[in-house]
Amino acid sequence: MYKGSISVSIEQRHQRFKKFIVYFLVVHTVIISLLAGKIFFSIIFISICIISCIEFVIVSMKHLMNTGKKIIALTSIVIMLVLISSSIFFLFNTAINQLLFIYMIIAVLDSFSQITGQIIGRHKLAPKISPNKTIEGAIGGFCCAVITAIILHDIISSSIIMAMIAGIIISLSGIAGDLLSSSYKRFCGIKDYSNILPGQGGMLDRFDSLIFTMTTMGLLLFLHMF
Repeated sequence: MYKGSISVSIEQRHQRFKKFIVYFLVVHTVIISLLAGKIFFSIIFISICIISCIEFVIVSMKHLMNTGKKIIALTSIVIMLVLISSSIFFLFNTAINQLLFIYMIIAVLDSFSQITGQIIGRHKLAPKISPNKTIEGAIGGFCCAVITAIILHDIISSSIIMAMIAGIIISLSGIAGDLLSSSYKRFCGIKDYSNILPGQGGMLDRFDSLIFTMTTMGLLLFLHMF
């Protein structure tokens, strides 16, 4: 992080430091809740989902509903509710060690994507959707996330190969969730969902990768069960 901030202005360094402090607190709050047990994490995650959903609805109503795009706004809200429901379904049907495994991979993916991008990022990943994301950052975050999955394979009592495959699926899902969330912001013509978390783009912006990953897992689990 220090190396990536050498060439930027002092103001940008302060902004990045503030963002890091908030991110550090958020990540460790979630990890502590996971280590404390399923009940504590459930409270934290459902609270995250509720706040994220409120942010999404407010943005949709303000920037789409009020500009004549009512059908798009209502459809987006319904889809968001389905995604949230799927992620909560997965939450209640998954062991705490698996949830910890998933979150650790997502946390590493998010943080190392940013760090790698700041240090060696040169080529934009999706300039029209998220100007700050780079291909190098995405690759760096992805590789670190998969390595983390391999290191933590014992947490889910899995073989290294299966943990690696799980890490790849979770990472790709996390990247997709982040890009989808960013693309919706751009479609609405906004930079952030809210200012509830200093230096972040809102609760949804901070947890979009986790919510989308748990949604994907929830849908897969639902199809497997029924």
